[in-house]
Amino acid sequence: MFPGQGSQSPGMGRELFARYALQCEIADEILGYSITALCKGDDAARMNSTAYTQPAIFFVSCLAWLDRQQQGGDLPQLLIGHSLGLYAALFGAGAFDLATGLRLVAKRGELMAAVQGGAMAAIIGDNVERLPELLLEHQFHQIDVANYNSPVQAVISGKAEDIDAACKALEQHGLRCVRLPVSGAFHSRYMEPARLNYVAFLQQQTLGSPDGRVVSSTSGERLGQAHLLEEMALQLVRPVRWTQSIRALCSRFDDIAFEEIGPGQVLTRLNAQLLAHH
Repeated sequence: MFPGQGSQSPGMGRELFARYALQCEIADEILGYSITALCKGDDAARMNSTAYTQPAIFFVSCLAWLDRQQQGGDLPQLLIGHSLGLYAALFGAGAFDLATGLRLVAKRGELMAAVQGGAMAAIIGDNVERLPELLLEHQFHQIDVANYNSPVQAVISGKAEDIDAACKALEQHGLRCVRLPVSGAFHSRYMEPARLNYVAFLQQQTLGSPDGRVVSSTSGERLGQAHLLEEMALQLVRPVRWTQSIRALCSRFDDIAFEEIGPGQVLTRLNAQLLAHH
């Protein structure tokens, strides 16, 4: 499992950079700034700004994967990423090299960051599964559920003023609402301009096949070459169905174990909530 945006932390990847100096050089050349300096975390505003966060998390996740390969032992047979984590999963499956991945993720971050005026909030509590009904009941038709993260955590996405109003309403149902530090309404209809621009960009890239090892976190299905570009673009406007994807994997394989590769332990914590409610 490869994490998405929100897993960044100051100092991430520092134990890897010295061992992967060549990869750091490639990254600096493609991005036009020092990735290692960014990950040190001296510039918190930059580190948490979408256009920079996405390449940083992707890069550290890729190094963590290379490191995992070096350690030997059995490598995971299936790879899944939470939103942005898809790209590290595709790198792990050999769909593209590090340089191509960095170009894709830098473009994705730049286009998503350009869509301003949006907001997101994490909704936490025992009845988040009822969230779509509650939003309808309160007439919040212009808000989308962006992430189904676990049975007790989801994320909503929309215009800033709508998110504020929805949080007030949802709190009356005993749900806790936490605004996320982003300036865009990711995984919602408001990302449509970014999706269109991204499709045009992706059509100019050469992508290989993820050879059936990558599982989509929007559908829970294995990704083939045919739907790869579509998945990468639709991800921007569709929800991350983490709960559904992990449950689908658990029901498909009797004996499944999960391992998080990349910065932080966000997905490991979500899975613990998921499996407790399974």
